[in-house]
Amino acid sequence: MLQKIKDLCPTAATSTIMINFERATVNAIRQSVYRQVQISGLKEQYDNDTDFALKIRFLNALAFILLKPVVEAFEELCSNDVFRHKAQNVVDYFKDAWIGCPERRSRRRRPSIFNHSMWNCFQSAAAGMPKTNNSVEGWHRSLESQISASHPSIWKVLEGI
Repeated sequence: MLQKIKDLCPTAATSTIMINFERATVNAIRQSVYRQVQISGLKEQYDNDTDFALKIRFLNALAFILLKPVVEAFEELCSNDVFRHKAQNVVDYFKDAWIGCPERRSRRRRPSIFNHSMWNCFQSAAAGMPKTNNSVEGWHRSLESQISASHPSIWKVLEGI
């Protein structure tokens, strides 16, 4: 969808796009690593071994480091025994979906399913940008109640403000 918008508006100088994901979608993204833990038969260890669970959660924490060293940080993280010996399936999933797999006989990586700049939030967190658009939604609800309509015409909006 975003690519289509970009194609339709090639001269737009947009630096940030905030998307209002439904709660289920956000939860699905957040829990993708945990689902791989379950699929890999590691749920019991994850639930009972706090050190193991913490190391798995480090994968999600990669979203909060600088964009440029994400791959190096991932590789360093994966050199830990937990990932090399116990959670290789989780690492493989994360590599395919979020990091990109190394190409054979090359230092390059195939693109990941989700581009790093799409999920990395270091810059927005450092800039103090909101993580959600709840403030905008609150303003919108307030405007709706002032106007007493969910989908008002432009004339009704102008009249209400």
